[in-house]
Amino acid sequence: MTNIVAGLPKPLRLTILALTVPAIIQSGCKDDNPPPETTALPESQKKNTVPQDATPLETINILRAARSEGHYDQLANHLQPEREADVVSLLRATDRLIAASSMLTARVKQVYGPAAVDKFQYDNLNNIAGVFSRDVTFISEDIEGNTATVVYQIADRLPLDSVKLVHRDHRWILKTEPIGDLPDAIFNLADLFERMAKRLVERNLTPDQLQKEIEIRSIPIFRQIESMTPKP
Repeated sequence: MTNIVAGLPKPLRLTILALTVPAIIQSGCKDDNPPPETTALPESQKKNTVPQDATPLETINILRAARSEGHYDQLANHLQPEREADVVSLLRATDRLIAASSMLTARVKQVYGPAAVDKFQYDNLNNIAGVFSRDVTFISEDIEGNTATVVYQIADRLPLDSVKLVHRDHRWILKTEPIGDLPDAIFNLADLFERMAKRLVERNLTPDQLQKEIEIRSIPIFRQIESMTPKP
């Protein structure tokens, strides 16, 4: 992969996230890699609204709806136990980043007017969560015994993506890659957006100055995220 951070254009090159997050919540999980040690959600916090006879695609659609409504606890029974807490943290971080971006855009519009908003529009943030992204079109569902592959497209992006599932304990389980510190990096980016939105009025910056300051402050975070991006 080329160094995406080195030549950040304006607005911020958030497409690096589009490369990173879906690659974790999609196919290619290698069973021969030991899972990272992590703490699963307590059983008391798990809820399941997916019927036992739901197909893989039906399961994914129900989980997508639960995530969009903020019902993260409903995802736990359909994630690998060793990774469920990390996947939920990743989705929480992504949702917070989307909210922080909206806060920043709203504050920019309030202070500078509608003409400046385009400099701070990060619409692709809604499509950085793999199969949990907003603009997903499902292409196919292939079931072979206790395993399944669902192929989908995010917006008009190519190549197509896919997610693998395994049938276990009367339900379909999403297979995901190790996540590591990616949620923390995304939380840090969300925190940067929130801080800049809150300080916007105090700093009395021009739109170009604000944009430049966000870029400078985000570079270390993007470098951290890029280091976690799966290499081809």
